[in-house]
Amino acid sequence: MITTFALLFATAAIPPSAEQYYAAAVEKMRAQRPVDDLTYRIAVESTGAKFYTGRKPNGHLSLWWGIGSRVKADPPMQAAYRSSDHLTAIDTPKGWGTTQMPIFDPTWSGIYDWIRYGFDGPPKNAKTDKAAQRPIEAPTIATVHAMGVAYYNVMDGGPAQCPDGAPGHRVHLSARENATAHPLTEAIIDASSGEFCSLSFGFVSSGIFSARGAMTLALTHEDRRVLVTGERIEFNVHALMIQFKHIVSDVTFSNFAFPASLPEAYFPH
Repeated sequence: MITTFALLFATAAIPPSAEQYYAAAVEKMRAQRPVDDLTYRIAVESTGAKFYTGRKPNGHLSLWWGIGSRVKADPPMQAAYRSSDHLTAIDTPKGWGTTQMPIFDPTWSGIYDWIRYGFDGPPKNAKTDKAAQRPIEAPTIATVHAMGVAYYNVMDGGPAQCPDGAPGHRVHLSARENATAHPLTEAIIDASSGEFCSLSFGFVSSGIFSARGAMTLALTHEDRRVLVTGERIEFNVHALMIQFKHIVSDVTFSNFAFPASLPEAYFPH
């Protein structure tokens, strides 16, 4: 009996592997509740370019970086997220504009779209100009698609600090295959709760001016709902395959509220 207890104690004392630690955090992410309608405030500060938002005639949000070199903290913007169609609405100088790009979506929908589709968000339907359907009704299935341990090599990164200062543990990640679909490079896991407090990954945006960079999301968990409190976007802009600009933007989300409904004026189309 002593031998049996000794073996059990020794087994319990063995710390989990990096892969087991990451897998346990993924399971906790799967258990998160989906966010219903949400209002919040956004603040953006950029180095290397001025960040602009606007509203197109059709009510869609436009956003771009004006090439410059100054550091600029823009005035905070009011925003809302509508869960029925995963639309984000931003109060711009020209009125409310909507988008399904993940940059201003602090919910699980935005996290999933960042990881799965990158800066541009989910592919659009050419006829409707709306995002194609994707499996984000709840984190349960989508977490496996975007973050499942089966898709990543997981290596221990040692002790780390969460964005809010809490003790954490870092793991390094690399895709087993298809790094475009599985771009995670690092995660920090809260040592107390076992939940993700930070996720990092690479992204690519294509077009005449293309961008390649890295993103880090700071996460919080409220009433079993995961929310993004900050984004650091660092990327290089290329034209004709020549790099000509390096930009860093910090996006901060705050003043979260969960209203029973949202005004129709927020979503003009």
